[in-house]
Amino acid sequence: MKRIIFILLAMVLTITAYSQTLEFPGESVDLLLERDLKVNTLSEGLHKLGYTEFYSTPEMKYGDRYKKGNDQSESNYNYLVNKVFKVIKCEFIRGHYYRLTLENNEIGVLYFKYNSKYKHNSNLLYLVV
Repeated sequence: MKRIIFILLAMVLTITAYSQTLEFPGESVDLLLERDLKVNTLSEGLHKLGYTEFYSTPEMKYGDRYKKGNDQSESNYNYLVNKVFKVIKCEFIRGHYYRLTLENNEIGVLYFKYNSKYKHNSNLLYLVV
């Protein structure tokens, strides 16, 4: 009986550790490949500014930020919030930054600048299970 309880406890701890890794994979961004990620909501005060980590081109320059229907330099909140994207590619850029190539049937391909060091950046996207 003790052995069964030990095995069950070990399984629960393993599953918990794995789910936390997917919540914020750090530099193990390959864990996100072929996964569906949903764009998180922003606080009401940030709706007007939108998202700054989404880009239209793989170069991800400031002027290339995704801005459908919006003349600001930041992403348009209403077009991205709660959208689900599939991660189709992960590439190291430099330092702690990675480029995630995301695909959505409605929007198409976008690029996300992912910071593997700080969890607050990853809060914009979360795993769909």
